[in-house]
Amino acid sequence: MNYLYQTLEDRNNPEYIDANGPFKCRKKTSWLGDGYYFWDSFIELAHFWGKNSGYTNYVICHATADLNEELCYDLASNISHIKDMRNIVDRMVSEGYANKGTTVKRIIEFMKKIHCFTHYAVRILGTSSIAANDGNESFLQRFKFDEKLPAYLDLIPPIQVCIYDCTKVSLNSYQIIYPDIYTDDYLV
Repeated sequence: MNYLYQTLEDRNNPEYIDANGPFKCRKKTSWLGDGYYFWDSFIELAHFWGKNSGYTNYVICHATADLNEELCYDLASNISHIKDMRNIVDRMVSEGYANKGTTVKRIIEFMKKIHCFTHYAVRILGTSSIAANDGNESFLQRFKFDEKLPAYLDLIPPIQVCIYDCTKVSLNSYQIIYPDIYTDDYLV
């Protein structure tokens, strides 16, 4: 099971969130298409998104999901899936459908169009998606391999999950965990 975190704008409606969550993103700028977006494993990333997304205040919900390789197209850690995507990109380039500016979203849409995308979620590592600036350094845990080189080990890797069908990946236990005032454990 994967532990997932969804960040939402706080609209002072915790009962609505509890009754209707998770919430689907349908923005044209979504990286992986329409779906339910989560951060995988690290709540720090959900806080990062809440603080940097333009929300005045934010809510974080926790859930679990079964993201095994049959259900989730894992481009963060499944070498077979990564090689498969490379083959699709090669095909798209040879057929004139892709170039260096082609987005991941476009590749996934192509895969769906040719019926070779049979998964219900995508898991990706958003390389360079979180800058190491003053606002983010409080939670980043990056360690260089060599002081003179930019390469580093990221101990809080920005892994995102986009779920297209929550029932197929057994999304469970969706509940608010931040801010404390919205949780069951909060004492007045």
